[in-house]
Amino acid sequence: MRKTLFVVLELVAVLSLLAIAGCAKAPSTPEAELPAPEKEVVHWRMTTPGSAGTHWHTGHLRLAERVAAMTGGSFTIDLYSGGELYPVFEMLDNVSGGASEALAGFPSYYAGIEPAFDVWNYLPGMPMTYDEEIVYRHDSRIVGILSGLYDAENVHYVNRYFMPQETFQSTVPIRSLEDFKDLPIRCSGAGALMFAEFGAVPVSMPGGEVYTAFQTGTIKAGEYSDFMLNWEAGIHEVTDYIIEPTLHEGMTGCGGDYLVNKDAWNALSDEYKAIFEAACEENAADYYRLTKAESKRTRQKMIDYGLEAITLPDEDVAEALLTAQRVWTELASRSEAATQLIDLIKEYCVFFGHEVAE
Repeated sequence: MRKTLFVVLELVAVLSLLAIAGCAKAPSTPEAELPAPEKEVVHWRMTTPGSAGTHWHTGHLRLAERVAAMTGGSFTIDLYSGGELYPVFEMLDNVSGGASEALAGFPSYYAGIEPAFDVWNYLPGMPMTYDEEIVYRHDSRIVGILSGLYDAENVHYVNRYFMPQETFQSTVPIRSLEDFKDLPIRCSGAGALMFAEFGAVPVSMPGGEVYTAFQTGTIKAGEYSDFMLNWEAGIHEVTDYIIEPTLHEGMTGCGGDYLVNKDAWNALSDEYKAIFEAACEENAADYYRLTKAESKRTRQKMIDYGLEAITLPDEDVAEALLTAQRVWTELASRSEAATQLIDLIKEYCVFFGHEVAE
């Protein structure tokens, strides 16, 4: 009996211990660590109108460097100079079709697609200062028109970059408007219309061909870009005169647009879109500031090199500006978008206190 009782008690004790053990929490095993989300990796090709070695090309290298730095090297951009991937005048078509993902464009080069691009790029006789142009070029109505034009070409407009005022150089002395008559000059966009009014013969060509055109006599005068870029391109070696003031564009100068193929843009995450936009804004501001100062210094280098600066008479300059602004009417007649842009530009000119020819 005692033996039986002892066995029963022993069995109860064992069962109790098992019950207690069952109630205790089993030691937890560490969960497998979730893999880190894949980092977005993007590689783009970007073209510029500028020749290799000029700041119109190298200035946008800083944009590529900014984007890479802001993404830890996950968003990279290879930069190509004008004509390296495709002809300069076909830049917009090629970005639209995806031959490259991005472009630091020059709207006058594709004004054949839409005349309003000429209006947007630069206007002869434009009286607004740089600060005033910044205001009008960020007006939502104007940006809306421009974005719509680019959207129609499967291209996304990011923002504008400015360049210093261009210089006008020649191999022959030009001391009055009369001296433009029958003169072959390199000029693009709206400026070409103005010079044609003076009897000149405008010649269209990519910037990379200007040196040879001066050298061979294909052109006798013309613009390429600011003093700094003209020096980098060697234009001082094949010209003898600097004609001032610059007639074919306003006080600010010209510039271009940062553009992206829409399919490439839509494929970006919101984070990378914001990074690219911020990098473009920063680069545009730095680009103008750095080139403006150096361009002013380079003018003196050209004088020291042996070029003669000719200042046109005040009455000729006044006549040229009136002629230039009359050209605006011709430009406005070329498309509905061109009319809208010209009307808004005139509105801003009046707002800032500038006279505009009717």
